[in-house]
Amino acid sequence: MKIQIDGFRGVRHLEVDVDGLLLLAGPNAAGKTSACAAIAATASGKLLPFEGLKKNNAELLVNDDAKAAACMLSIPEGMAVAAWPAVERVTEGRFIDSSLAAVGFEDITTLKQDARAERLQELIHALPTEEELKKALKEADVTNPKLVEAIIADLPKGWDAMHAKVQKEGAKLKGQWEGLTGERYGSAKAPLWRPKGWPLELESLSLEALWATRNAAYDAVLELTRNAGTDEGRRAALEETARNSAGVDNELTSARGVLALRDSELEAARKALGAAGARPVLGEPPFICPCCGAAVRLYGGGLQVAAAEDLEAQQEALAAYLELEKAVTKAETARSAAAVDVGVLTKKAQTAREAQAQLDAMPKATTAPQELEAAKAASREADERHQMKQNVIAASTLAEKIALANGAAKVLAPDGVRKDVLVERLGDFNGELVAICQDAFWEPVHIDADMSISYGGRPLSLCSASEQFRAKVTLQIAIAEREKAPVVVIDGADILDRAGRNGLFNTLADRFPLTVIGMTILKREDMPYLAKAGLGASVWIEGGAVPVEQTA
Repeated sequence: MKIQIDGFRGVRHLEVDVDGLLLLAGPNAAGKTSACAAIAATASGKLLPFEGLKKNNAELLVNDDAKAAACMLSIPEGMAVAAWPAVERVTEGRFIDSSLAAVGFEDITTLKQDARAERLQELIHALPTEEELKKALKEADVTNPKLVEAIIADLPKGWDAMHAKVQKEGAKLKGQWEGLTGERYGSAKAPLWRPKGWPLELESLSLEALWATRNAAYDAVLELTRNAGTDEGRRAALEETARNSAGVDNELTSARGVLALRDSELEAARKALGAAGARPVLGEPPFICPCCGAAVRLYGGGLQVAAAEDLEAQQEALAAYLELEKAVTKAETARSAAAVDVGVLTKKAQTAREAQAQLDAMPKATTAPQELEAAKAASREADERHQMKQNVIAASTLAEKIALANGAAKVLAPDGVRKDVLVERLGDFNGELVAICQDAFWEPVHIDADMSISYGGRPLSLCSASEQFRAKVTLQIAIAEREKAPVVVIDGADILDRAGRNGLFNTLADRFPLTVIGMTILKREDMPYLAKAGLGASVWIEGGAVPVEQTA
């Protein structure tokens, strides 16, 4: 692999061809860590690997003496090039990215145990398969086909999303159970819940039988109600209407007599008007006849000599005729009113007769009030018993669904089947860790079922800094080997003594296409020359650059 770095942080220029291990050695602040970071960023694609660094201040990654920084990793199959402050990266050919763990940007040993478990599941491909998930659900008594199918269908959404969804459904079902029962949910009491006043005999009675009993009791109340003639309001109204029958008949007879009288009066008025003949017409004002010069007026279609006494007679005749017309109108009005009275009273008389007929048809009361009240009480009890049974069945169904949701949630939880499968896969992974440590002549690194890490059988927190470094590097190598990472970056190897360093070189030999190791060494003559051992190349860095007389 050819590596070229220009203007990245403390590196002014570094260019080297290497196969296998590349040791970057030099004093403090020489540019070793900067070179390791540039290579790691280019290999992984995480171009802003430092905390607090954002794209808008990426110029902080550029050397003070440069306008821009770049790093190129080139192999025969392809290449990757990263640039700053543009924060851009391009790849060509078949260049394969390394994970953040492989290049040292992620330290598994510093994660909390839950987060460590989750990350290891991804890194060592320890997530359960569909068959393993189905098996775990079955062992947890989650056998409802629809629920299992729904969980399997949600697998692409991720385990945490599935777990959250099932938990939410369980909480919803608990709310429904509490709303139905009026009590706080409890996993122990829910399957056996019974309401207060629960009769023991209801345990053996079916909901259908209780429904039939409830309907029979209701029908009995209806029958007794009909027999008891309990519609007292209707009966009283009919009796009141019937009692008024005699009075209405008398009023109707009188009204008919009045109507007959009004008919006679109207007939007489009309005859008098008819005998009066045509309605008189008053003559026109007098005119002077052009022939004889006499005063004349129009009357009855002809001319008459106008006389004052004739006009007065006409006016009297007209007044008398108008009085006859008024008499006819008055008689018609009186007759209409009499006819209305007859109609109203006729309808009342008919209503009274119908009321009496309905009273005659109503059955006599044959049920005692006490018997009816007892039947009503029995109907209420039957209805309550049916409702009790219905609530118990509904609560039991909800309890079963809640149990299924809880069981599924436990399986899908981080410490559920995922952890079980991870622990199972850890057997092989721990074997890989042991092999790496054996090649390095180190004490074994081991991950326990609770995700705690030990070195040489001791908890990592009780180990020295160099031992913790060995554990970290061992995990890094194992993860990188699993993913077949093309580039591995290990900085700070100067924490190891000579034996530890030799072990590191030995275990890394021939494992990866390129492994970059950063190590602080005060004197150049103390730098290990990997080329002599056939392991790769050693590069001495001073002032951010490789001296011209560099010896591999």
